[in-house]
Amino acid sequence: MNTPAKRPFLALVACFAAVALQPLHAAPPQSSKAFFMGDSTPHSPASNALNPASWSGGVLPKETDDVVIQDDYVYSNRPGTLVRMKSLLSERGSQLFFARASLSVAEDAKLGSGIEFQFGRDTLAVGGDLFVEWGFLSFVGGLAEGTKGEPAPRFTGNSLSVAFGAGIRLRLFRDVPQGIPGNTVPYIRLSGDARFALSTSVIISLEEGAPGLSPGEYLLLTAGGAIKGPLPELTIRNEPPGAKTKSELKLSPDNRKLLIVVTDAK
Repeated sequence: MNTPAKRPFLALVACFAAVALQPLHAAPPQSSKAFFMGDSTPHSPASNALNPASWSGGVLPKETDDVVIQDDYVYSNRPGTLVRMKSLLSERGSQLFFARASLSVAEDAKLGSGIEFQFGRDTLAVGGDLFVEWGFLSFVGGLAEGTKGEPAPRFTGNSLSVAFGAGIRLRLFRDVPQGIPGNTVPYIRLSGDARFALSTSVIISLEEGAPGLSPGEYLLLTAGGAIKGPLPELTIRNEPPGAKTKSELKLSPDNRKLLIVVTDAK
């Protein structure tokens, strides 16, 4: 039997039990996954990243979507387009080509396949970290000499990590002049570190008939932190016959700049 002294306490407990507890902070909106559903046929309507029917749910990805690309060929060709997403995971077997369109990833991106930006105005912006697990981070365009100022970057991000066997590729066409700041520039600027594993590479592919690189220093990458790990191996493909220059990768004294240095061969 309850005594009078205990009844107010029991009533207070019953009162609290009837009140639904509310979280102190509202949960952030949950992200959703968006899968690319293309048919893996180069340049078909179904392989177009700007075609809503190529995506799960029939809608283009948004800044809240974690995008997954499996074994598809993905391209875009609408001038001036910016494709946005929260994160990006491309698995081995896929190929990504951005022509006249840029890509913005709010958080992290992991590339299990190659990705190429085919026009000088196309850019890649990653809010977090970019991990090139396989294939190449590729740009088409000219190089600007680092000694004449820092041109606008083609890729910006927090950090860049390049795994064993992966690398950076630059494709230079014969109608793109070399060494002009402000020209189309495959240039990388990071707020954090750049990390290179063993057996990574930087490949410069010259279109047949394109002139070789003239002597000078060409700024490839700047890091707000440091450039870590062994330097990648530099390869120049399709150099003009009789070219008399020597190209090599060099670090700045503070380990924050990676340059392609071209000198006259002795």
